[in-house]
Amino acid sequence: MLSLEVRHRRRATAARRRYAAAVVALAVPWAAEHSLASAQEIVQAQPSDPADAGSLERLAPREVVVRQMEHLQAWRSDPEAAAGVFALASPLNRAATGPLPRFKQLVESPGYACLIDNRGWIAGAAEVDGDVAAVLVSLVADDGRLRLFRFYLSRTDADGRTRWATDAVVEAPPLPPGAAPAGRAEP
Repeated sequence: MLSLEVRHRRRATAARRRYAAAVVALAVPWAAEHSLASAQEIVQAQPSDPADAGSLERLAPREVVVRQMEHLQAWRSDPEAAAGVFALASPLNRAATGPLPRFKQLVESPGYACLIDNRGWIAGAAEVDGDVAAVLVSLVADDGRLRLFRFYLSRTDADGRTRWATDAVVEAPPLPPGAAPAGRAEP
């Protein structure tokens, strides 16, 4: 019989592979549509503030997402904000969406621009399962619509350190009017 630790590690590895496949599945069509170059051109981003690099190891999944959202809010006024968001992405995510100029183009595209320009946002609690996690961000877009984005993260070796990093950001469909969120009972 396998030990609990071995089973947990196998489950976490399988989950990371599923998330990685999802990242590639989402990024490849976008890259093909925009005639983007090969992965050999990808540049690994480093945190914009070297003093900040050590603290990245201590960030919990929700804190990583909150930091990324804070950088996204500063996107229009701070030239370093994009690098801050990119630095908190996993190496696989950076390979699929980078280098930084290409990443900026993706974030400013219609599907993700509301992460930059919105009336307000809130990050939910992290759902953690071993070395993988998900965080739901709810925001009110400038047009007044509620938009939901699920951030998928994993504990990964990024920039020579083991830390939580974002593997993918996927828009979640809104609930139909009158529907209760999953796991909540109808009143």
